[in-house]
Amino acid sequence: MSLLRLAWRPPRSASGCDCEETLENVHRKGFSSDAIENDFKPNEEPLLRKNPRRFVIFPLQYPDIWNMYKKAQASFWTAEEVDLSKDFPHWNKLKSEEKYFISHVLAFFAASDGIVNENLVARFSQEVQIPEARCFYGFQILIENVHSEMYSLLIDTYIKNPKKREFLFNAIETMPCVKKKADWALKWIADRDSTFGERVVAFAAVEGIFFSGSFAAIFWLKKRGLMPGLTFSNELISRDEGLHCDFACLIFHYLVNKPSEERVKEIIVNAVEIEQEFLTEALPVGLIGMNCTLMKRYIEFVADRLLTELGFSKVRKLRDDTSKKYWPVKMAKQSYLCAALIYHRCGYCTYAVLMHSAVSHTENNVNIQISLFGADETIVSLARVAL
Repeated sequence: MSLLRLAWRPPRSASGCDCEETLENVHRKGFSSDAIENDFKPNEEPLLRKNPRRFVIFPLQYPDIWNMYKKAQASFWTAEEVDLSKDFPHWNKLKSEEKYFISHVLAFFAASDGIVNENLVARFSQEVQIPEARCFYGFQILIENVHSEMYSLLIDTYIKNPKKREFLFNAIETMPCVKKKADWALKWIADRDSTFGERVVAFAAVEGIFFSGSFAAIFWLKKRGLMPGLTFSNELISRDEGLHCDFACLIFHYLVNKPSEERVKEIIVNAVEIEQEFLTEALPVGLIGMNCTLMKRYIEFVADRLLTELGFSKVRKLRDDTSKKYWPVKMAKQSYLCAALIYHRCGYCTYAVLMHSAVSHTENNVNIQISLFGADETIVSLARVAL
């Protein structure tokens, strides 16, 4: 077992217990103000402090949080806006392994949005006492339902066999690789001992890391000119999830009692490991022609971006190859890697899709051949920093 795994500790009360059973206890007991006070010491946290004015929005106390809500509101869409009429002919032309990969990714997505909403309804919306944030969470619940509907429609469109459809719709129970990711998120919802800050980081990882590789894989299909309905919905959903991740980072910055940098990195690194295993072993992106090694690097890059937004240093800078506590990056003076970054800008978040090209690393210079969709200088600079 790697030291990476040993370094991370799971949510304390959820370790070794059944997630669904613990969640039932959460719903049964609820979150009274006393329980919240015991767990999170809201008198020390402005966002969690008892607020008799939480029922009225104005006057605004947190205009930046309110602006995030208005951004989310302005980006509203519905599943009916996505044209799936051309997708099924494309689906029939795909290889069997490509169909397998896409259907399993959709199965994960269909379940994951419901898990995100479980957390918003059972935990965050009850714990946070400021109306501006509650407005955002309320709208996020709405758009997550749109995402879940969209993924269900995609499965319905592509999978005509009723038994296969049922298998995919019940992915948390039928697919071990999906269950592992779901269990990780569900444990954080059920845990009564972790701090609010730890759980904010955990669900930023769910929406920022657990989704990232699958989004990138679908963008790869767009580059090939396949599945226009799927790829368009992927753009809309990835934009939304990018905003949700940004909002989590904003909430985190308002916390007085933040978890330590070490603790945050433990959570993020464990999420990275799970996502890397999901897309390179359990459901390898090689099935659709992507490079598994580069996908691992991409997931690490996304995690580093999240850490930066949270206000911490990048894990990739910690190149202690002896302890291997985090992911080391070895850059020899003259090493040539088959890699590239295609940056696709979606709303408030920039996603990188790994493809094939030549990358030359030298001691003082990094020369990158990058294929770009209408890239600007900012994106090119990000690519150089990433590698």
